Amino acid sequence: MRQSKYAFPSFWKQKIEENEPFWEGLFENKPITQSSVILNPVIMNPYSDQAENSWIVYPNPQSVIGYLKYLYLPTAFIGLIEEEMDNPYYFVEDLIVLLDELKEENINKMNVISIMERDYIQLDELWDMSESACLEKVVEWTRNFNKTWNWHNVSLNVHLFRSPKEAMNYVIKAYETQELGIEQLENDLGFTVQQLREISSDAIFTNEFMKRKFIDLLDNRLAIHY
Repeated sequence: MRQSKYAFPSFWKQKIEENEPFWEGLFENKPITQSSVILNPVIMNPYSDQAENSWIVYPNPQSVIGYLKYLYLPTAFIGLIEEEMDNPYYFVEDLIVLLDELKEENINKMNVISIMERDYIQLDELWDMSESACLEKVVEWTRNFNKTWNWHNVSLNVHLFRSPKEAMNYVIKAYETQELGIEQLENDLGFTVQQLREISSDAIFTNEFMKRKFIDLLDNRLAIHY
């Protein structure tokens, strides 16, 4: 039986009414803790003019599942199917029902819609695990998802990090392996690499300022797009 509040669409509807940020910053204004999950949700779809690339902190893996199920997947998949977007973001209570309806109007995209249904169902099976097991399964789901949805100039990616250290190491490596280089990273963020490693270490959990401001570094200053 599902106990998590994040499993219910009514929770997300209420957050929408409260203008809660879902795509960047601190969800529910909760600072980073050791249970937090850092996300870099990406939707690059030139056909629908979607260019989402942001950073947000969710409090636990169950909240990540809820965000993906009710907000990210509807927004990403509707853009792939219909291309012309009436809204920049979508909330859908039951994506399977919507996909069934869209099949009738998009016979030529039946195979794509079937893959969407598969990804959605696999995600929805992860609710009832312990928090640690749930996190590992969500990590696995995102890796498989990212491999699936990079084609025809479209990129749907959910980069998931289990700690600030993991997120920063990813950013540093990205700058190292692309033309911008480490010097550009230091210019973008205003810190040396050594300082960035220190900021994102486990010491962050006792730093009241950085627990709230760490994600702003990534949201507002990075030049690289993943």
